[in-house]
Amino acid sequence: FAWRAATCTTDDGVTCVIRGHHEVPPGTVLDYGDRHVILEGQLRMGAGPAPRSLTLRTGGDLLIRSAGRITTEPRGPRDRDAGDLTLTVRGTLTLRGQIELEGHPTQGTGGTLTLTTDGAVTIEATGAILADGASGGRLDLTIGGDLVLACRLKARGHASHGQVGTITLMVA
Repeated sequence: FAWRAATCTTDDGVTCVIRGHHEVPPGTVLDYGDRHVILEGQLRMGAGPAPRSLTLRTGGDLLIRSAGRITTEPRGPRDRDAGDLTLTVRGTLTLRGQIELEGHPTQGTGGTLTLTTDGAVTIEATGAILADGASGGRLDLTIGGDLVLACRLKARGHASHGQVGTITLMVA
């Protein structure tokens, strides 16, 4: 709850607008209740012990504007893997910005994004979802409405010894 309140630049009880840069510790759960969430800034998972995860839940819609970004990446001297991100949206998701789960390019794995929505998902041309590392990450998307995809979805491995990533789409 404390992190949810700290990230809302404005909160009228219906919509939480997140501006600026917010670094949250691994294991943080941002539960916005029934509010709609508009991300205009950056949410970034900070350094911490494995397993590293970040969860965002909203009972409303989630809009990630073109300058909006959610990032999980190695942050500490011993971190290699990107970490995991769980997004649960009871309304619709519109992505104009970026979701990046990037592991170390020669030694780490891309993260895992688990996205579940009850409503439609629109990923516009300016948007991107990336899960990269020496070994590719994983994108698991379960969408309760229509899917409009006009951008890149990437789960790839960069290293010659790395594995490719996986993308799973389930659309109602």
